[in-house]
Formats: sequence, C-alpha cells, structure tokens
Amino acid sequence: MKRAIRQGSFMAIFILFVVGVVVIINLLSINHHKKFDLTSRAIYSLSGQTKKLLSSLKENITAYAFVRSDRRLRAQDILEQYSYLSDKFRFQVVDPDKQPALAKKYKITDYDIYILETESGRRTSIKNLKENDITNAILKATTTDEKIVYIMEGHKERSIKGDKPRHWTRAVAALEEAAYKVKPLNWFTTGKTPEDADLVIIAGPKKDFQPVELDLLRELADMGTSIFITIDPDYLPNLTGYLREFGFKFNEDIIVDPVSQQLGFEWLLATAATYGKHPIVAELKAATFFWVARSIEFVFDNKRKTNLSPVGSTAPQSWSELELKSIEKGEPKFSKEKDLKGPRMVMVAGEYPFGPKKEELKIGETQKKGRIVVAGDSDFAANSYIDLSANKDIFLNAVGWLLAQENSISIRPKTRGFNPIMFTGLELNVIFFVAVTLVPVLVIISGVIVWIKRKRA
Repeated sequence: MKRAIRQGSFMAIFILFVVGVVVIINLLSINHHKKFDLTSRAIYSLSGQTKKLLSSLKENITAYAFVRSDRRLRAQDILEQYSYLSDKFRFQVVDPDKQPALAKKYKITDYDIYILETESGRRTSIKNLKENDITNAILKATTTDEKIVYIMEGHKERSIKGDKPRHWTRAVAALEEAAYKVKPLNWFTTGKTPEDADLVIIAGPKKDFQPVELDLLRELADMGTSIFITIDPDYLPNLTGYLREFGFKFNEDIIVDPVSQQLGFEWLLATAATYGKHPIVAELKAATFFWVARSIEFVFDNKRKTNLSPVGSTAPQSWSELELKSIEKGEPKFSKEKDLKGPRMVMVAGEYPFGPKKEELKIGETQKKGRIVVAGDSDFAANSYIDLSANKDIFLNAVGWLLAQENSISIRPKTRGFNPIMFTGLELNVIFFVAVTLVPVLVIISGVIVWIKRKRA
C-alpha cells in the first residue's frame, strides 16, 4: 500500500514537473519566439531593407489598419512582424463601424485603408498591406530630408515616360516609392546646373555631350553632386573621355557571356554574379543581368584622384568582343589576340575629393568626397529587366550609396519570381557527363550482366 502511494506521489510530482516545464517554455516563447523561413528567397520573412529601416527608427510610429472584423487577424499577423522587430513600431487594428470617432479623425470613408503616423505628426496612407507598401510608407513618413534626383534629357536618353520595354518608367516609380523626388533635367532649356540636385542620373544617352555640357558636368562634380551614368555600347568619345578623368576606361566592345546562354538566355545578356566588397552589393547574393553591355576598366592614376571599386563583374568564361563583325554574324568566338578575357566589370563606383585641398583645410576639417557610379548598360534598369532577379536591388542600392543613405542599401521585399541557379562551366560538364553518359552506361552494363547471368542459368 505504502509502495503504491509512494509510486503515485512520484508520478504526480513528475507530471507536475513536466507540466511546469511546458508552461514555462510556452511563456518564454510568447516574448522570445523565433521563426524559420526555409524558402530559397526567404519570401515569408521581412526583407533586409525592412529590418534595417526598423532598427534605425528614431521616433515612434503607429500603424492604424482600418479593416472589417473578418480581416482583423490577417492585418494583425502582418503588422506583428514589424512590431516584433522594433519597439518603436506599434499598431492598432480598427473596425471603422465600431470606432467611428477614430475613423472620422483620419478621414476614413472605406475599408482596407492603412495609416502610418509618426510621433511628430507626419502621416502617410496605403491601400495594400504588403511588405513593400508598408516599408515604403514608413520610409516616407520618417524621411525629413527629401533627396532630389534629376534624370538627364536631351541626348536621346532612356525615356522616363511610357511603358515601352526600354523605357525607365519602372525605375522612376521605384525611386519615388523609396521617397525620392524625381525631376527631369534638360540643359538645352535651363542652361545651368540645378542647385538643389542631390543626384544626377544619365541613363543611356545615344547622342554625345558637347564640351560646354561636359563643363556643366564638371561643375556638378566640383559641387559634390553625386553622378550615376549608365552608358551602352555606343560611340560617345566626349562622355567616355569625361569619365576617364575619374579613372573609368571604356573599350569599343560588347560583353559575350556563355553563362547566360547556359541558362537559356542570349549570349549578349551579361550575367553579374561576382560582386566586390562595395556597400552597394555587400548583401547581394542573387545575380544581376545586363543586356548588350560594355565593360569598364580602371585607370588608377587619374585626374580626379578617384578611389575606384568594382561593383559587379561577369563570370571568368565571359569575354569582351572587340571584333563586332562576329557578333553581327551571330558567331562570336573568343580570340586571345583580339578580345579581352573575363571576368569583365560591368558596374563600378568611385569616391573623389572635392572642395579645398588638404593643405588648405582648417584644423578639424576633413576632405569632402563626391561619389560616382558607372554601369556599362542601361537595360538592367529598363522596364523589361528591372524586376529580373536582383536588378532593382542593385539599382536602388547604387542610388542609396550615392546619396549616402546607408539604411536604404539592402535587399528589397521578395516575391515569387525568377531566381536562377548559377553553375560554373565545370559543374555543368559534370552534370552533363553524369546525366547523358554515366547513367546510361551503368544501365547498359547492368542489363548485360543480368543477361549473362540468365543465359548461364
């Protein structure tokens, strides 16, 4: 009897101990839970850009989700991901029918309206509760210093209006979503450099710049205005000569990339999967694609004393084709004597000193530095390619770096999109050998062995 009571007591204590441990674990998991996203592109997790933005919040921001009661849980699930990453982000899910006073305060006349308001009173609204929309709304609400981006016109650059594949309409939309103010710049109408420009973008000009325009570009650089130039394989001796002052050398070439052909694309689509250590691509892992691109080389002893850095380069199997007739025939072939072996740089960046010289600086002053980014292609940010793989990331990261906005340099929210697996030439040869040669040979050998054994039996 005593033995049974003792065993029962031990069992009761053990059960209470197990229940206590389970309760403690659950209590801890409420405030210290960890989620794992095993998808290849982490599409069920907040992006690096969102995490970086939330960690940099300097004031409280509150999101009000005005939704029907039946959509309450969905809104709560999404906004909880934000509040979990920052104690400065708060949210409230509101049914306009049950809280008409709050709906009236924010002038809500419909369902599915989302208001984001900072502690200082800045406010913005969105109609979609997607990460890209929420993050951009936070960025707009918290941005006090609006950056102005000018896009050059007058040299047959890429149009920023219209929906044709080679236009830059989506690139401009991406800039505006990131809280930049975009303006056109045409020196033929203004005749001078804008004083409020933080960044000037020259997107794939077809006509060369005149000497007086190059002087205006030099004036921009001397002011410290950041410059982003994308230049296609066109003959523009004045503009390429200007860029050589910064240490960027151009050949009259077109990059040929067998890696793209192995992925099912044309061989004139340059694939950049090798990145330098530059902040623009520090977090970038996916490939970027440049259609009909030219390569860029460095001249370290340059007039501007620019500190040069590679951003994106093609694979070693690629090369710069200098004999363009072979491309016209559709039969490009690498020539050691005539062509330039890969990898080839397709996007580069530089920092150059401007303002007073070092010896003219006062005690405590530091040398000011301007920033410039150059790409050997304009299609990577065109309507037809900007949403391909990491093209939009590298474009917006370049803009963020040029504007010294390190918090905006990251990976944007993911979508279920194209994300190719990259193979080296050796890996592709191994796959081909195993699938086409080894496996069939093993099947044949196995069949012969079985046939011999049966014949002997």
